[in-house]
Amino acid sequence: MPLSPPKGTPIGPPWTAKEWGDFLTKATDNPVRVTFGRARRQVIQSKGYWDDPTGKPIELRISSFFSQAPVEILSAVALWLRSGKRAKAACTELDLWIAERLRELPPKPAPVRSNRPQETEGNHHDLAPLVDELIGPAARPKFEYQESDFGDLGIPTFSWGRRQKSSARRSLQLGSYTESGHHIRIHPVLDQANVPRWVVRFVLFHELLHASRAATDPPHQPGQRRTPHDRAFRMREAEYSDYARACAWQDARIGALIRSARSGKPLGKLRRILGFQL
Repeated sequence: MPLSPPKGTPIGPPWTAKEWGDFLTKATDNPVRVTFGRARRQVIQSKGYWDDPTGKPIELRISSFFSQAPVEILSAVALWLRSGKRAKAACTELDLWIAERLRELPPKPAPVRSNRPQETEGNHHDLAPLVDELIGPAARPKFEYQESDFGDLGIPTFSWGRRQKSSARRSLQLGSYTESGHHIRIHPVLDQANVPRWVVRFVLFHELLHASRAATDPPHQPGQRRTPHDRAFRMREAEYSDYARACAWQDARIGALIRSARSGKPLGKLRRILGFQL
């Protein structure tokens, strides 16, 4: 049964974020603050605690098309907030309504690509031929990606990161993928004589997997939570032809890489990894 809007609330859309918050606060008997956003993947995001002892409200961020939702959808969101996936009928209703709204949205604009040179050629490793080995018919030692894996976005651009000393002490991000620019950046600490070429190739493979998922994965739905390195990601990553050796090298060298990134001093040579020929 649909819940009634708070007294004084208009009987239909468009709703303001405050009207959404008032409705959900009454429906859940817990303070809820709503803001509108433009997300197409995580169209509903909530954070906070029920009955927070400090009085903080639940923070709910929803895509702006919810301003045009019928009152039944406001009720479904309230039920989802209160019960999560246990509110099966409400989740199904939300899934169907959101999918329909997403189909009506105009196409997402193409990412704005930088006009700066890609800077793929380093002092010791060139990223361009490594990417060629990962994408397309020439990929070796076995086929890793094809261009269709990146959807309408196409193959991402890629470059070495800025060469400067790092402040990292406990961890080091060896590569990154930026969805807004559809660009992969590799940490320059890997551009060293004593970093094997196949290690750099694996880091590129990892970031290309992020790019592929960003281009082809369906949008987030209510009640779903996706982490960048979820089970599906790890399973696909483990299919990489040199996965075990590359992970073993990183595990053995991460401390030395952090020190090299902080000091600017080059890595020493690693003579062997237990169980692998270098």
